[in-house]
Amino acid sequence: MPGLKIERILLRSRSGRGKATADEMSPITFLIFTSLLKIVAIVFLVILPMVSYAVYAERRVSALIQDRLGPNRVGPAGLFQPIADAAKFLLK
Repeated sequence: MPGLKIERILLRSRSGRGKATADEMSPITFLIFTSLLKIVAIVFLVILPMVSYAVYAERRVSALIQDRLGPNRVGPAGLFQPIADAAKFLLK
């Protein structure tokens, strides 16, 4: 039973009477590692691109409301504008 094995590992590590081997800790380590990997993947592959598209969309809508051209000075259709803004922020 896997649940019983994990309880034994936890009891053994708390009491200090015996050390758990790498084989006994591998399921817990694997679970933690895969959970962290999923969180990092979601942040870098989903959230960050959504933020850049939201900034671009906000600038385009603001340009339409104010009847001006918008962020089209850096790169094709202004797609490099967030990179230019980041460079400007870092140089300030």
